[in-house]
Amino acid sequence: ALYIDNWHQVLSGQSSATISASVDGYFTSYPDSTTILLRRTKNNEPAMIMYPYGQGLVIATTMYEDWAYGNGQSTEQGRALIRDIISWAKKPEVLPEIRPGETINLSFEAKNKVVNALMSGSVNAREAVNLKINILDPDRNVVSESLQSVILASEETTNTSLSFNSSTHYPINASTPLGIWHVEYSLFDSTGLEFQTESPGARFAISSPPSGTKPNPSFMVWATSTTENVTPGSTVVLTIHVKNNSDIDLIDGSISVVGMKVSPQTISNVHVSAHSEVTFTYTTPVVETIFFNVTLFDSENIRLANSEKGIWVISPSAGADIFLDKTIYRKGESVHINETITNLTQAGYDCEVKTYILNPNNQKVFDTTEQINLSSSGQVTHLRIYALTQELLFGTYIVCTDIYQNGTKIGGN
Repeated sequence: ALYIDNWHQVLSGQSSATISASVDGYFTSYPDSTTILLRRTKNNEPAMIMYPYGQGLVIATTMYEDWAYGNGQSTEQGRALIRDIISWAKKPEVLPEIRPGETINLSFEAKNKVVNALMSGSVNAREAVNLKINILDPDRNVVSESLQSVILASEETTNTSLSFNSSTHYPINASTPLGIWHVEYSLFDSTGLEFQTESPGARFAISSPPSGTKPNPSFMVWATSTTENVTPGSTVVLTIHVKNNSDIDLIDGSISVVGMKVSPQTISNVHVSAHSEVTFTYTTPVVETIFFNVTLFDSENIRLANSEKGIWVISPSAGADIFLDKTIYRKGESVHINETITNLTQAGYDCEVKTYILNPNNQKVFDTTEQINLSSSGQVTHLRIYALTQELLFGTYIVCTDIYQNGTKIGGN
């Protein structure tokens, strides 16, 4: 979970100081000019930041709401946050803002974007005589629709004003959709034809900034790892962080680490001075995706804090591409074999690469084995040289590559 540290209009869709969203990790370094928008509830570290860059702004987050949406794990608050970030970032500026039930007065410039009305065969064929204004809620549902009379020739503009009060459509203020709203306009000619549709006119925010204190629990515990994707049988090393926000030292505490299909472990003699942070190491092999439950206890075995850490176990898979310097050789020449091994997964691992050449009788005339490390989605390239001796048979030779991990073939060419 997250909590709001500094209010900004991209947070307009949030009614609670605490936000439930798919998030993992946090920022440890960022520019001095950074504004921290959201922090993790489990450790108070930044999880969404904003800072100026050149003529614009950067908004960065450790949320993975996009992936969560495609995998049935997204939340309403998370989706609203991504929605409003995009709506605001299309043109970053301070938007008019009201609270539910208040009235907002807006003005915007409407333009007939038709370049040459004469091309249609009539001078007035693309002259606008009516302007339709739609007001859309943050999810782009039409809430209000109105029609104004105008005389707007091609490429002409007009200033348009409107007033909107959400209570007209939402008598109960609590039901008013929060977030960034949109005003769009369409143009109609004298025949009633809508020839210019849904042009952006204006944006405004309806928000209800949550009140309340920022979470600051006396004790926090969480785990980090250098990678969250591993292969079966890999050894996982967790760094367990314990933070003491209180005025009293933690003496003789303990940490319990529990996960499916791993042996429970207790870290004893946990000492953390007041207003300080200490780390501990936990190591275990894993064979399948696992969520570790990490709990901090005091000396009397009273629970102080708890968190979870997920590690995803991925079956290794690799591909091999082989390129030769030419296809026809003579005895006495050398074959230059360019070999590229590609990790097809997001988990890094060590593997064994076997490269061999078969003669026309399907006999091995060249065989070499090498141990390599493949980083997440990484590649390793080798150049192998095979000299063609005089006693070799004439005919077609085949260059092969097989890739093994822990004795199991995981790819090849």
